[in-house]
Amino acid sequence: MRKFFPISIPAGGTWPDGAQGDAPGRGLKKFNWMRWHHRSPANTAGVAIAFTAPVQNDPRSYFDLAQPGERRVRNLYSKDDPEIWPDRVYLLNLDAVNAAVLQLEVSDEPIVDLSAGAQNIGQIAGQQVAQVGVAPGALPVTLRDQLGASVNFTFPPNGGYGLPVLDTSSFVLESTTPLGASATFTGALRDCAAANWVGAKASADVAGTLFMDESDASSGSPIYQVASQASAASPAAHGTPASNSTGTEARIVPTKTLLRWVRTVYVNGATIQGAFRLNTSYSPLN
Repeated sequence: MRKFFPISIPAGGTWPDGAQGDAPGRGLKKFNWMRWHHRSPANTAGVAIAFTAPVQNDPRSYFDLAQPGERRVRNLYSKDDPEIWPDRVYLLNLDAVNAAVLQLEVSDEPIVDLSAGAQNIGQIAGQQVAQVGVAPGALPVTLRDQLGASVNFTFPPNGGYGLPVLDTSSFVLESTTPLGASATFTGALRDCAAANWVGAKASADVAGTLFMDESDASSGSPIYQVASQASAASPAAHGTPASNSTGTEARIVPTKTLLRWVRTVYVNGATIQGAFRLNTSYSPLN
């Protein structure tokens, strides 16, 4: 079953209204998928969607809210619980001034809508995905990685909508502040819920030791050492521009995370540093 409804709702009105009786949004075959396209940009308050009669100014009575210009597909309930699927739908125009024009579709089978336009298309691998408005033929989206930075990619035009494998690794400069003799730098605990691998690299003009620790608590208690690496003399310079060849370097190769929270620590040797740099990277790829 798949039903399509072109709908116009007056300001502050409902659908179906009293003149329509129980049709057309009642007595439907049970459905588990819904698609709507809110086509009234001036209707700034949106349209409430419910499966029982919604109450004005009571968001608890709404299932969802169709925002102006929004085009969205929703899966309502588990496919294994058809007895709780709805068989009716109610709409309430929350805008007291402007009418609302919508396209509404309900189905007991999945609805797939890959169309250009401004919309939010959900999450990929736990990362938030927000699609921006574009001309037909290209679908740029923005992924926000586990540290909040945005990573852009584009679906290919003219079909080919398979999702590319995208490396959304994050790269963090932890510190460049030189340490005193035998002093310690302790980095922030990083939430690695969306990271599978963590690496670290330190460089300084004098010797020291780089550590990586992990914890199952955001407080860092208890915390456990994962790896350590004493710094060694930098290798001979090569390439253009020339690679670093002065001071010392320590590197902890990408390590599989076992606990959620990870930090890096650097313990300086007995000589005051003149220069220091500590970087970390976090990758979600398996």
